[in-house]
Order: sequence, then structure tokens, then C-alpha cells
Amino acid sequence: MLAGAAKAEVSAALLHAFETEPSEHVSEYQYYASEFPEPYLGRRQEFGRLFYDSLGIAQSDTAARSRQTAKNFAFFGAPVGLIVTIDRRLATGSWLDLGMFIQNVMLAAVGRGLQSCPQETFAKYHRILRPALSIPAEQMVACGISMGHPRERGRARLMPRADLEAFASFKGFED
Repeated sequence: MLAGAAKAEVSAALLHAFETEPSEHVSEYQYYASEFPEPYLGRRQEFGRLFYDSLGIAQSDTAARSRQTAKNFAFFGAPVGLIVTIDRRLATGSWLDLGMFIQNVMLAAVGRGLQSCPQETFAKYHRILRPALSIPAEQMVACGISMGHPRERGRARLMPRADLEAFASFKGFED
């Protein structure tokens, strides 16, 4: 966990790297598919449109989009930042376990009146995070999480959700 001066130092280093050497940093794992099949491509595009529209940023405004992306590295102004790692020697199933762990951390935060935001982009900056946070070589940076008190209450959900029937089937529930 990062807070205070330690968080500010890490954030400054990440922001500097983002601004000065953006193509030099890549994750140690593949996050996105090389080609998105439908319906995932459409959902991803719709989220991007809704997200940037909600911020008043045009799709063609690359400078504004870059400024918005840069906010990741300051943990979106949250007072606490987490960098989540996983032992690189573990298999795919352990990534499922890690996802459940991250979700539980985020749910525990909600239970304490906090909000959180998982951020994959931190994985790209493992070469900066490793020495700054003394992350051992066998650990891979999986993501970061911003955590703090909500600024707004009752904000409407930005992304529409697929109907349950679009991704789940039910057998034996007819009775």
C-alpha cells in the first residue's frame, strides 16, 4: 500500500515515464486479446464512448484523452494506492484466485465506506515499480488499485450491463 510522500514519489516517476517514454513500457503479460470478437469489441467501444463523453472529451481529442489517462498514475487523486503482484511461477488458475482476492479487497473497501478502482495500466510500469517498491524478481505486477472516500454519492452507473440471459443459462430452475 502506498500513501503520502511514498505514493507521491511513485506517482511522479510513473507520470514522468508515461509522458517521456510511452512506448518503452509494456506489461509482462497480455491483458487484451490481439483481436476482440463480438460482443466484446462492441462493448469495449461503447464503454470508451460513454466514458469519454461523460468527461466531455471527444474521441478525436488525443491530448485530452492522454491527460485523462495520466490521472491513473496519481491514483485518480485517491489517498491510497495499492500495487498488486502475483508470483510469476504460478499458473492461470492462480490468476483467477488473484482476481477473487482483488474483488474481496474492493468489496471490503465498500463495507468501510470507501471506493476503489482497479487499474491494469500499472502493470506496464513494472520496471519502475520493482525497484521503487522492492518487488522481488519472482513477482509480476498484476495491477494497481486506487482507494479512497467517494467524491460523489449516488452517481448513475456509466456502463450499461448486459441482461443476465446474455451470459448465463439456467437449467433445472423451472419448478
